[in-house]
Amino acid sequence: MENSKEELLKNGIVTICGKIEIKKIEEIVQDIIYLNTVEKIEFITLLLNSPGGSCNDGFMLVDVIEYSQKPVHITGLGICASMGMIILCSGHKGSRVITKN
Repeated sequence: MENSKEELLKNGIVTICGKIEIKKIEEIVQDIIYLNTVEKIEFITLLLNSPGGSCNDGFMLVDVIEYSQKPVHITGLGICASMGMIILCSGHKGSRVITKN
């Protein structure tokens, strides 16, 4: 794990930037599952910037977000289109934000 990613995970933060594809989504799913086991983390923050991509892979992430024991707060940054928008909408109620850009 990269040092910056380690620091983000310590604070319950995961990021998705770019196209939704299996390699990327597998890693994010593992991170969310891991963060569900960390006691000091109250909620998970997912920062999302994606033009979309594979629906099959994206829906796997949506399922993990919806069944996460800890609420997943999603912030849409930049572009959230196609599958990226569906992922954004899957965040827990009251925990979805999108920036003006």
